[in-house]
Amino acid sequence: MKKVAILGRASGWNDAPFSDPSWEIWSLNYIYKIIRKLPNGRWDRWFDIHEKTRKDQQHRQELAKMNCPVYVTQQWDIPNAVLYPMEEIKREFFANVNREQFFTSSIPYMIALALYEGFDAIGLYGINQATKTEYEKHIQCTAFWLGIALGRGVRVEVQKHSSLLNPETLYQ
Repeated sequence: MKKVAILGRASGWNDAPFSDPSWEIWSLNYIYKIIRKLPNGRWDRWFDIHEKTRKDQQHRQELAKMNCPVYVTQQWDIPNAVLYPMEEIKREFFANVNREQFFTSSIPYMIALALYEGFDAIGLYGINQATKTEYEKHIQCTAFWLGIALGRGVRVEVQKHSSLLNPETLYQ
């Protein structure tokens, strides 16, 4: 079974299965600063979708030292940069809809890639995307991709305290 734990920086990120080698660990942006402090902190792939961080020389140096692929949407001048397969993802998931894409934050990019690569389980750790915060515009897109995952039979694990897939009431 192919399993991936996707880590954000909200509470609960450190509950990820760092000690279980059967899980790939994917994370993003500057979170390596806190993951590397854990005795068993590790990651297998990194994502930095933001154009603005590309200009941060120290951050680029940190990413270049990583022993893993770093997914980007535009070519970066680091040896381990991997261009995100946007065209392939669009062909796979948007062929039957009148939209080209639906990505409002880095997390959906990560979920879509996991689906494209055939992962059987996706666990989300430290990803809350609570409403009434800057993430309010992101939650619909993340829920969309989780719905695609569930529709494909992928096991999805979301922390209980997360706003994702956690409606407050049942409509009756």
